[in-house]
Amino acid sequence: MIRLALADYDGAWPARFEEHRERIARALGARAVRIEHIGSTSVPGMVAKPVIDMLLYGVEADDEAARTALESAGYHVTVDEPGHRMYEPPDLDAHLHVWSDRSEADRHVLFRDWLRAHPQDRALYEHVKRQLAAREWPTSNDYAQAKSAVVGTIMRRARGEAPGPRIQRFAAALQRVLPQHARILEIGAGEGLLAARLAAAGYEVVALDTQLRSLYPIVETSFEAYTAPQAGFDCVAAQLFLHHAPDLRCVLDKIAMHLKPGGIVAIDDYGWERSDDPDFRNTRSDLHTSASMLASLRTRFEEIFYADHPYLADGAGADALAFTFIGRLR
Repeated sequence: MIRLALADYDGAWPARFEEHRERIARALGARAVRIEHIGSTSVPGMVAKPVIDMLLYGVEADDEAARTALESAGYHVTVDEPGHRMYEPPDLDAHLHVWSDRSEADRHVLFRDWLRAHPQDRALYEHVKRQLAAREWPTSNDYAQAKSAVVGTIMRRARGEAPGPRIQRFAAALQRVLPQHARILEIGAGEGLLAARLAAAGYEVVALDTQLRSLYPIVETSFEAYTAPQAGFDCVAAQLFLHHAPDLRCVLDKIAMHLKPGGIVAIDDYGWERSDDPDFRNTRSDLHTSASMLASLRTRFEEIFYADHPYLADGAGADALAFTFIGRLR
């Protein structure tokens, strides 16, 4: 097991990159179309493992002439996999990545540029990195994999996939029926957007998710593994969770167990079977339908609010797939 050591941002990191860039450029000559500084050491103010990550444009991963040139300059292959090679110098203070797929390289540059320009996402990424670095990991790859959820969240924003009105609509519907100072359990909190909105409105929110990707405090566990005193919540809320449940009955029984008498369940989900897109139906057909979810909900909870609305593009699509159900424990 290993523990990753993060260092505060060092103003010398850009100069170290320049030293490596010049060395690599001399070795490769015109082959080195572009050499970029990527990773956390390339983002001013960001904590990072003190290793300079770089990527090389203009060379294929399996280019043996480039390998020979880099090895002559002191960079040796430490990762060799289809479409990707990584080189390191003897003192192991840098990683040089070569991807055959340019989109993979472009993705890292986009991530870097977004973090440089967006302090809120920089703070989010640093928060998650610190949380994860405090643990022990079998390998550094396991640590990197654990960051994938927050990286994906930030990349969606970097690509312009901003959240639409769905969370606002759900929160507004929920606040109309919640008692003052309600205690809420949110399942599958994701980016913490609903939890943060409800907490700002004065509610006490306990948020669960299996992965870290939120500045809002998350209990990192599955709902199935979560333990808390019975009848401890005024409301259990979930978005895009129920359709994944392997056993609807067991999940809804556990939700009911956590609710106080007369407590509220709030579910915002979608039914793939109502889509007019056959590819969408085929890829989602392993999930529960809206009909099966609603039938199970209505068996256990008295309906106090229901709405159908679009799901695709977070409210901008044409398919009337989604539903919001709010019910009271019978």
